[in-house]
Amino acid sequence: MYFQIRELILWPKGDFPPRRVIFAPGKVNVISGASKTGKSAIIPIIDYCLGSGKCAIPTGTIRNACSWFGLIVDTDEGQKLIARAEPGNKQQSEQMLLLEGAPIMVPERIDERTSNAGQVRAMLNRLSGTSNLPFDPDKASGFGARASIRDFMAFVFQPQNVVANPDIMFFKADTNEHREKLKTIFPYVLGAVTPQILMDRWELDGLLKTLRRKEREMLNIRAVSLRWQGEARSWLDRARELGLFPKDRIIPANDWPQLIDALRAIAATDYTAAKPDAAQIDDALAETLRLIEAERDLSTELFAIRSRLAELKALKEGTTSFSAALRIQKERLSLSSWLKTLAVTDIGSTAPVPVINPGAELDMLCTALARIEAEAARHPTSTETIDRELARLTDALRDKTEALNALRVRIKGHPGLERQPTTKQFSIPDIERYLGRLEQALTSYETIGSDNDLADEVQQLRDQVRELERRISARNIQSRIERALKQIHAMAATIIPNLDAEFPTYPIELSIKDLSIQVIGPERADWLWEIGSGANWLTYHIAVSAALQRFFMQSKSHPVPHLLVYDQPSQVYFPRSVTGDQPEPEWKDQDINAVRKVFATLAKEVGDSKGRLQVIVLDHASHDVWGGIEHIHALPEWRGSEKLVPLAWTTE
Repeated sequence: MYFQIRELILWPKGDFPPRRVIFAPGKVNVISGASKTGKSAIIPIIDYCLGSGKCAIPTGTIRNACSWFGLIVDTDEGQKLIARAEPGNKQQSEQMLLLEGAPIMVPERIDERTSNAGQVRAMLNRLSGTSNLPFDPDKASGFGARASIRDFMAFVFQPQNVVANPDIMFFKADTNEHREKLKTIFPYVLGAVTPQILMDRWELDGLLKTLRRKEREMLNIRAVSLRWQGEARSWLDRARELGLFPKDRIIPANDWPQLIDALRAIAATDYTAAKPDAAQIDDALAETLRLIEAERDLSTELFAIRSRLAELKALKEGTTSFSAALRIQKERLSLSSWLKTLAVTDIGSTAPVPVINPGAELDMLCTALARIEAEAARHPTSTETIDRELARLTDALRDKTEALNALRVRIKGHPGLERQPTTKQFSIPDIERYLGRLEQALTSYETIGSDNDLADEVQQLRDQVRELERRISARNIQSRIERALKQIHAMAATIIPNLDAEFPTYPIELSIKDLSIQVIGPERADWLWEIGSGANWLTYHIAVSAALQRFFMQSKSHPVPHLLVYDQPSQVYFPRSVTGDQPEPEWKDQDINAVRKVFATLAKEVGDSKGRLQVIVLDHASHDVWGGIEHIHALPEWRGSEKLVPLAWTTE
């Protein structure tokens, strides 16, 4: 994201012209000055103007003297002036001014707003090209919400409390809210999660919801179709007995379309096609007996499953009660272990707490506790086994119930049971009535034809889900994350030797999970907080933040602004006790060299970026320390009466 600051502007509450601080694009801009001159307010002012949720600009002189804060920025769409009102007694103000177009005319005063913070954030999100889809389709807010320009500020700012902090690597990562969101967006800024993947996740979520709904519909239709199949086959059995369907033609049990086609062919005939014979009638009676026997077997199986299910439910209830009892016993007996730790053999020895002598009763209690703990450790496995068996039996019970209902429907309509044989059973009127009722039944069966269409649709949905799951698989994303981190590690390895590092040749590894780095030594890997010296902490902060920006700039349209702002990087060398009212300290040669390395390193990164990266450094170090380095733009030093807020604003 091309985003460079041209000016930082303050509008006074009194009758004065605005205070304008001019920056150079594509340079290391250095504001050098003494303490209490307003340097450390620069980052909060920039952050506030870029839509932060609260105003962190220091109260007192700056907030009392200023009515509005603003920036003029260069973007891919040209220059923009972004200003925000001083919030007064509130945490922040939604009132903002947004001016676009060239040239930007800075108003002497701001009397009314033209925008609000939400609209400015939306504009900045659009400029960054950030996807508007959330990371988690089911969570439109919180950690799974969409990435925002606000999240990317973690890679831009290194304020005084972060730039050499062994525990915090990124801006605002000391709060759980920002820390968790940063972990979420990290794969996105590394390019492992792309806008297309977010779109695929969104599409997959919708497909899964549709698939589940369609699968429920298909299950319902299949449950109905089992009953309809039983009824339809009873029509076919009657047709065989009447001689309307050849007895040697077999239709597969699960071939519904073929069964319906056969019934349609029968319904299209008339009584003249009926050619009953003794063998077919005998076969129909035999089929009746077979169906009755099958119904008896299914009923027996269903009863066995039901009994087994009842036993397992009772067993589960018992194991739950047993588990609770074990837990109570364990809690009561756990005291025995503590008592045994207090036991000593030398009564005369001194101890900070009362001591006791172990006895047989105490040993018995500890033995009982060990036995109960062993039983408790075995218990979860048995409970999981019971749960799996309960699920299996529940499915089997449902399947057997549906099959039994379908069979009973077929038995109910079977000619051998439907009526007693009479002389009219095979008469022409009886056959015609059968054909008429069959034609009406076929009208009802037409809806079951949608089962095939639905099955095809479900299969297509499943294929689409599998393809999307393949494209957004966690394994593929993790592989891309690891490749990106390897590049960043390699980039940082070329930066670290140029700084004041204790271990310049040791590689580092950035951990997204911990939002910190490890320094990989020959014998062990140490986290940043395990390594001493503020010089080391500063080195790794500079190296990692610069390496990340170098990685981001590999993409022509990366969403993170190519901007770095450091506050007091020399603080690990500069005495913190010095104030603006005291004389400047004498710098040691090695300290000057170390700080100069920081400025030279940042200047090299800016030069290598060919103007795409802008760096702002706010520091005590004067021109004598960093002067003469290419790509550095020096702003007027803030010393004496020269400060961020003009002296006249506070003495009126």
